[in-house]
Amino acid sequence: MPRPSACAALAYAEMATLMPAAGSAYTYSYAVLGEAIAWVVGWSLILEYTLVVSTVAVGWSGYAVGFLKGLGVNLPLWASAGPHAGGLINLPAVVIVFVVAGLLMAGTRESATLNAVLVVVKIIALGIFVAIALPHFQAANMQPFMPYGFAKSMGADGVERGVMAAAAIIFFAFYGFDAISTAAEETKNPKRDLSIGIVGSMVGCTLIYMVVALAAVGLGATVGGNRAPDGTEVQCDLPVELHRRNTTSRGQGCCVWTSIHHAALWQNVPAYQEAPKWIQEHGIPGGAYPGAVEKYLPEMARQRGASQAPAFLNYEGSDLELLKLACRTGRMPAVTYSFSPSGRYGGGRIAHMVNLVHADDRYFAVLDNNYIGENQIEWMTPEEFRRSWTGLGGGWAVILLAPPPPPVPTNGI
Repeated sequence: MPRPSACAALAYAEMATLMPAAGSAYTYSYAVLGEAIAWVVGWSLILEYTLVVSTVAVGWSGYAVGFLKGLGVNLPLWASAGPHAGGLINLPAVVIVFVVAGLLMAGTRESATLNAVLVVVKIIALGIFVAIALPHFQAANMQPFMPYGFAKSMGADGVERGVMAAAAIIFFAFYGFDAISTAAEETKNPKRDLSIGIVGSMVGCTLIYMVVALAAVGLGATVGGNRAPDGTEVQCDLPVELHRRNTTSRGQGCCVWTSIHHAALWQNVPAYQEAPKWIQEHGIPGGAYPGAVEKYLPEMARQRGASQAPAFLNYEGSDLELLKLACRTGRMPAVTYSFSPSGRYGGGRIAHMVNLVHADDRYFAVLDNNYIGENQIEWMTPEEFRRSWTGLGGGWAVILLAPPPPPVPTNGI
């Protein structure tokens, strides 16, 4: 999306310097294509701005609702979401639209001053974030660079993923440079000032977003490492290269089979090791879990010469005590994971599977097969783990019942 936006910015800069008159795209269309086409373009711009204002207001509402919740003010669903999301009216979005409209009616100077102040505050806030995050940059977080590929794809949870899925909405990050051309008639030196304003805003916006995104993705989890906040340690030193196997069967539920592979390594169950590789070689499609595990794990074991498939528990439920027991006995359950309490994956909802490597009344710890090095372990409270584990419609765990070889791993318990 930055490339098409850059082309549009250059086109606006060229047209604005050639025709330094008010009207922006309407004026350019009128001069080149005539009044009829210009009329369509003008009304299209009005509709475009209407859509953008509505979308940005809804996005702002999401932040406002979260902020109010942090202050102890919980807005009911009917007042914080539109009918499409199960509510009645998005009041915060309506309020911000009227507030901004009021500022514009108050006067150009006042609204411009407030806008400049808000821009400065935003840049300072982003600068502080980058300054804090970059010293903790983890290059390992950049692998895989495109975990969901370039093309848009629909996940089992109904969420669109991939570079092109993000490109469909990222234009909001670059939107607005065209408004500079509307002031062409009022600038002292349009050939110089408009080019600097339009191209400069595009370049500056792109650089800021790239630096912030790089710092955010590279930032290690706020709760990580083999030691919990209270000093509890966990022992699960799997070789680093094993954590790259989550990319070997893209689109085939690789996180599920990678987690089973890790458990098989830890508990010395050769029949289920290298599960992602076997799934890829046999063209096993992703989805249909947990039934797919029930079907393909025994088949995998038989093809590898096992007279009997090693026993495993394909559990669906929310019993944390069962998982605690599995950890106490040195097993490494593969468990579903729908959100990161420490802010990984942008803090949003995901469909993922990880290994539970520690569980007690104070802390749970998971080994994430998308992370390597010191950030492979993420700690959370039992309540946070339950929310993440059951957030995909119910908890699911695959527990290999084979006991681990002696000595039994302590898992910090």
